[in-house]
Amino acid sequence: MAGKNDKKTRFAEESADADAVERNYVRPVEDWDQLEGQEYGGAAPILVLHENEVAGPFSYMGYQKVTTELGEATVHSGSDGEGRSWRLPIQATFIRAVDQANLRVGDRFAVRRDEDVTKKRGKGAGNAMAIFRIKVVERAAAPLKVS
Repeated sequence: MAGKNDKKTRFAEESADADAVERNYVRPVEDWDQLEGQEYGGAAPILVLHENEVAGPFSYMGYQKVTTELGEATVHSGSDGEGRSWRLPIQATFIRAVDQANLRVGDRFAVRRDEDVTKKRGKGAGNAMAIFRIKVVERAAAPLKVS
């Protein structure tokens, strides 16, 4: 009967074998910029809009849940016309606008930040609150239904 240590030994041996294999799949880092396609992952810059500014259109790429020093947040992402990825605002008014727009991957949209308003109730009452709007300019094709 094989024990835990036998398993570690086998994995260690496989790892040593893998290190001996020629790594002919590695490309020069410059090749990355020559590749066509939408980019995911990495550290995308954060889209910053001041009052009465508009940005976009962006192609909606999706979202992920992240934990910040203030708790859990939803981070949506989009890509601009040049293929650069952007992390979109995490303010509640932006998240609400995304939900109302029912954005799907591939939808194209623009973002507008209106004038800030003073929050009247709840956490942060009395502070300025950024107000965002989303305008969907093109919907992605609906996925095919398979019967």
